[in-house]
Parts: sequence; C-alpha cells; structure tokens
Amino acid sequence: MQKYEGFFIFHPQTEEDGLKRKIEEVERYIISQKGTVEKSKDPFRERLPYPIKKCQEGIYFISSFEIPLEAVDGLKKKYLKDENVLRYTIIRKPNIRKPKAKVKAK
Repeated sequence: MQKYEGFFIFHPQTEEDGLKRKIEEVERYIISQKGTVEKSKDPFRERLPYPIKKCQEGIYFISSFEIPLEAVDGLKKKYLKDENVLRYTIIRKPNIRKPKAKVKAK
C-alpha cells in the first residue's frame, strides 16, 4: 500500500450538503478498497489563480490516505466525469526513511 495526497477543487456553487456527500464518497471509496484515510482538512473557499470553467473561486479539499496502487485509477476515473469537480490531482507521497543512528565504538 502506498501513501497518497488528494487535492480536489469543487465548483463554488456546490451546496454544503452536496459537498459533504462528495467528501464522504471519497472516503468511502478509499475504505472500500481496503485503504485508510489518515487525515483530511476541512474544505475551504478560495479564489482561483486563474479561471477554471468560467469560475473565479473554488472550494478546496485536501486529504491524505493510504490505498493500494490499483485502486488509484478507480478514484481518478470517479472524479474525471464529475461536473462539480473543477480540478483534482492525486500524488504519491515519497517513502522517507530515517537514517539509522551510527553507534560509536569505544
């Protein structure tokens, strides 16, 4: 299993109930694929750096999760056709290993 971070920008006119449903769908899909949601930030509204689909602002949602590699494509396909999602990206977090402490010989 790999660790990922998902970044979603929803349409600014998405209702609060609809937004909660979309976020729950993301989390349910991850769990259904034997993954875990590590943390999710509360959605926040912010101005976009450039217009996307004639929108000047969007609702941002960021989530960190762990999911099998083959399930990532399903998650991407799920949001590719969703009209309420302006943009999304899912990136794999690097596996950072801590260096082992060297033991000094006496």
